Amino acid sequence: PPAVKRWGAAENELHAATRDAQTTFARALADDADLPNALQALVKLSTRLRQHVLEAATARRAVVPEPTSAAGAWLSTTLRDLGLPRTAAAWGSSAATDASETASAPGGADALDALVSFRAGVRGAALNARDDDAKLALRGEVLRACDVVRDADVFASRDLQLVGRRRGMLAF
Repeated sequence: PPAVKRWGAAENELHAATRDAQTTFARALADDADLPNALQALVKLSTRLRQHVLEAATARRAVVPEPTSAAGAWLSTTLRDLGLPRTAAAWGSSAATDASETASAPGGADALDALVSFRAGVRGAALNARDDDAKLALRGEVLRACDVVRDADVFASRDLQLVGRRRGMLAF
């Protein structure tokens, strides 16, 4: 019989990170569709999952499949539900690679491209803002980057309009 694999501290931490991501994601969407915080929960969990697997490989210890699979499955399902089936496929969802689903989610790659470009632009601008003039310029760059995402074809093709609200909240 195969050896029994018990959960250790690393598996418990990954399980807790998955539950935290699920809670944060749900709360963010319930809070006036706070997409930045919802997406940050996905990014944080995906980073933690990769770190968990790399640490196991480096230490040459077996990966206990249950917490790893649970995190990957939730990421995959959530990304697929957000209209990103190709990205979901990276987390092992066979359903995410179904041709009919890919065809029914036009613009998924465009949405991902828009988000990746947005992140790169905002991050680069923030790293370059070192004095008051640069901080003022940063504000303009961040607002322009937000407008580019707002005006992305992927939203219009799905009859979605992103509307800014007070305190930076976003509505559909």
